[in-house]
Parts: sequence; structure tokens; C-alpha cells
Amino acid sequence: DDDDGFFEVMGKAAAVTAGVGLTAAVIGEIFDDEPSNCQQSVSNNQTYLYCNGVWYQPVMAGSNMQYVVIEDPR
Repeated sequence: DDDDGFFEVMGKAAAVTAGVGLTAAVIGEIFDDEPSNCQQSVSNNQTYLYCNGVWYQPVMAGSNMQYVVIEDPR
């Protein structure tokens, strides 16, 4: 059945993604909660957060603040 191959590939992709999530944040990943242990940095009039080796850009999503993983903005 063709669906078996699809689910096998999806399962492998999920396992790889889960493994990456444990060791490093993924560029573009969005978090609803502000990460801990952050240092604020301003570059080109934009505020960024540097938290535990990862850069985040705070963005408004409706009335909520979200935190998007970005490449080093400097």
C-alpha cells in the first residue's frame, strides 16, 4: 500500500526533527513563551534576544508576543 511508505517517511522525518530539537533550535521555529536566561541586544533599531546560544526575534502575533528563532542578526 502506498500509504505505508508515506507514513514510514513521515516517521523518520519526525524522528530526525525531534533529534535536532534536542540539540539546537531550528531557524524559523516559533515559541509562545519567552526563553529563559536571555540577554537583550539591539541591532539596526530592532530588539533581539540571545538565550542559551540561540537568537530570537520577538514578534507580535495579534495581541500576543511570540519568539522566532533567527540566525545571528549582527
